[in-house]
Amino acid sequence: MFDAGFELEDAAAADETLYCLVRAAERARETGRFRDDVDPMELATQSWAIGHGLASLVATGPLPRQALAHGVPLLAALFVSAGDDPGRCRRSIEQGWKAVSPGLGRAPVTFGPLADRARQVARRQRDATGRSTEADGCAPAGP
Repeated sequence: MFDAGFELEDAAAADETLYCLVRAAERARETGRFRDDVDPMELATQSWAIGHGLASLVATGPLPRQALAHGVPLLAALFVSAGDDPGRCRRSIEQGWKAVSPGLGRAPVTFGPLADRARQVARRQRDATGRSTEADGCAPAGP
């Protein structure tokens, strides 16, 4: 479950965080929020990857704390794809997210100088060629 590059103080406690997500997905499937064909372990792993990825990127510095707000729409998209009602899903996630990330809400996220530089390069490329490039996260447009 975790990076084998370091030893965990309590591996059982660390694994329990994943199984908490598995049990939540099982309950959601049992109550009809998720489709019957949804695998709780798969959904929990995907949820974990979203939360862990955002937290890691914020904790190590490439992203500002406000980027944690992206967790709500990312998780909502995942859970809606598993069968949850979009409105109910978003409200539920927002309520839970506020409990662990107070003050984030839906504030716009700024990504700092690196992202600003990438946007400048992309803008120059578009201006010069009239096409999008990989620099702005898009594949080049056709000829």
